[in-house]
Amino acid sequence: MTAHQPRRLLLAPRETATSFVSRLAVSNWIDAGTFAIDKATSFQRIIDGVTDAFEPMAELGDTIPEGILDWSPIKLDGKRRSLHGHIFPSKVILGSQMRGCPMCLRDAASTSAGPAHTAMAMQGHWLVPHVTLCLLHNHPLVPLWHDPTPYTRFDSAVHLAAISDDLMSGHLDGEVREPTDFDFWVDARLSGAADSGWLDAHALHAGARFCLLLGSALLRLEDIRTSWVGRSNDWALYQMGYEVARHGEVAIRQTLMRIQQLPGTPQDGARKIFPVLYDGLAYDHRDDESFEPFRRILREHILETWPLGPGD
Repeated sequence: MTAHQPRRLLLAPRETATSFVSRLAVSNWIDAGTFAIDKATSFQRIIDGVTDAFEPMAELGDTIPEGILDWSPIKLDGKRRSLHGHIFPSKVILGSQMRGCPMCLRDAASTSAGPAHTAMAMQGHWLVPHVTLCLLHNHPLVPLWHDPTPYTRFDSAVHLAAISDDLMSGHLDGEVREPTDFDFWVDARLSGAADSGWLDAHALHAGARFCLLLGSALLRLEDIRTSWVGRSNDWALYQMGYEVARHGEVAIRQTLMRIQQLPGTPQDGARKIFPVLYDGLAYDHRDDESFEPFRRILREHILETWPLGPGD
């Protein structure tokens, strides 16, 4: 009689290494941390994207797919991660909340003969907060689970098992929407298929974040307060900012002037006219050099157009 051979797991498109190892672990009826220890490696090293973390697994007979780290966050010096060639602050893509497309997860489960959570794969671009829509299903990414501890947060198969009924029943589904130009742009940048426009000359995280900040500033033209716009509508702000920023520095400066020329009081300063944009560039990202091109544009605009006094 031929000995039973375990079903070989395949790496799903854009799947993270932690997702694959978690699915491999649950297929062996244990959690990812214990599985990694049993394989003479460390799940934390897999979370960090350390290449040689998979060597002991391969030596013990596990098949490690080629390109397993292609869509995984790889730890760099300091508090930065690289994801598919783009650099992000660790806190930006390793947040405690995990998001995903419920339709992608359900599709994966429906084509598998095994338990749903062994087939559901977490995709690397879902970690990027600027990605808000699945371009395959036009479904917004939704919160799936929250876990403050990375060691258990990235053991995705365990979390997916807990919510598999909700995923399979469609309970987590939301309203689909048409993709925006920004949605297509950020996906193209992540996949390496950008069109070499003005924004493409700048770091992805800084460029995308600037679109969001500029979109928030543009709300003044619509007489809408930023406090009225919830996080679920960030996709619209990204698009508003992108529609201007994609055309380059001249278009950005012209838009800043339009916002500045709206009725106000003589005491209104730059921080009151561009509150979110100003604070984002002057304070939130002031230590990130990749934001310098955008800081320079706002700084020069203020110097050239504002009646500044001595010492201002």
